[in-house]
Amino acid sequence: MKFFVPSAKDKEQEQRFYDAMKKFVKDQLGWDITDRKIFSVRYTHDGKNYYAEVGKVEQVEGETVMAILESVTYLICTPNRGSLEECRY
Repeated sequence: MKFFVPSAKDKEQEQRFYDAMKKFVKDQLGWDITDRKIFSVRYTHDGKNYYAEVGKVEQVEGETVMAILESVTYLICTPNRGSLEECRY
């Protein structure tokens, strides 16, 4: 799958948004974020199984997945969780 960030107008903006999300999450959590670009992930939350995919609405929060970051765990970034104001629709 080709890497993308929803709402980015071009490749330059896409990379800027992605780097900004990584920095924001690292600053908030203090965890190192890998450079791996993840398209989708299956996970368990409160005993239920879920699937999250970049560009699709995530089932737990009901928001579009902007990026999935890899760190101590996988981090699903949405407009209100782990994403910056400039990345919102």
